Amino acid sequence: MTAQKTAIEKVEHDQKWMELVKRTVAIGATNDELAMFIHQVRRTGLDPLARQIYFIKANNRVIIQTSIDGFRL
Repeated sequence: MTAQKTAIEKVEHDQKWMELVKRTVAIGATNDELAMFIHQVRRTGLDPLARQIYFIKANNRVIIQTSIDGFRL
């Protein structure tokens, strides 16, 4: 497997993962809000699919909240 093929597969995997997060965890997020959430996920190393960090949108405001499981890590 070449390095270029591996890089392309990683990008495709990352895009599919981000689409899944947008559909299931960050429902209603704009692209900018999703980018902000993904930045926080990568910075903290928390997994939104494991319910360690949440995206909450209420009254046109975004709140990124760490769960108890996230704090325990």
